[in-house]
Amino acid sequence: HTISHYVRVPVTKDYTVRDPSGHAIVAEMIPVSESTQRIPGRKSFALNQLVFKTILPALGFSTYYFEIKATENNNNNEKQVLVTHNSECILQNEYLRVEIDCQGNLNKITNLKKKIVVPFSNQGFYWYGSYPGNNSGSEFQASGAYIFRPISSDPEPVSSKRSITCVKGQNFQSAIILFNNWASQEISLYDDAKMVEVEWTVGPIPVYDNIGKEIILRYDTDIQSDSKFYTDANGREVLERIRDYRPTWNYSKVEPVSGNYYPINSRIWIKDSNRQLTVLTGKN
Repeated sequence: HTISHYVRVPVTKDYTVRDPSGHAIVAEMIPVSESTQRIPGRKSFALNQLVFKTILPALGFSTYYFEIKATENNNNNEKQVLVTHNSECILQNEYLRVEIDCQGNLNKITNLKKKIVVPFSNQGFYWYGSYPGNNSGSEFQASGAYIFRPISSDPEPVSSKRSITCVKGQNFQSAIILFNNWASQEISLYDDAKMVEVEWTVGPIPVYDNIGKEIILRYDTDIQSDSKFYTDANGREVLERIRDYRPTWNYSKVEPVSGNYYPINSRIWIKDSNRQLTVLTGKN
């Protein structure tokens, strides 16, 4: 079936975007975040990006055309976009309302149609120190690219404070939250979306202190999940998981942290009697 999808294109000039029929469509010019501009190896000089909605047919493609705007019209689109710094940011469309305070803390998400609210006591990046090990035995295996073994059960926040930039356009709203010079996230809500998009940028991770760091993005809610959560099994069926428990053997809590982390290809959620918070992966 036909689907719609919002596209972001980095640009160095202002363009009129035309759909496959040649009609001009709404394309909003928004700034490229500072964290994206600082990515090592980035070769683009674009400081702005165009955001526009595309319509894709089933098992097909659509072609959209870019036409450079006349010089005198270069600022017309930018006037439609409001950018504020370090102030409260409310993202809202017909379906969802996302409330972020002036310090960049995600406070709550409201489903406006069902009148369901999920508050967050905290949301952000944390890090576990990596177990150094010496690989002389399984119990001394070092944490690395293919094994997650934190040295402590208590993660540290990546920063004590954060800054926020709020961007609001006609069809697109986002909060760019900067934790430090190597960790940031962008929380976005599109005009007709029934979900919130979170895009994170991490790195290069500092290791000048000779401590490896395992970075996580954590959501703390008041959902009473009874220690249960649900993950896909290699992108297929969904399995119920219970913290510190395995259904087919007596579980020994040797790895209290990594023993409760599961690789997911598509989705994970927690729920209680009337609410559910689901995280969908954007890239596999």
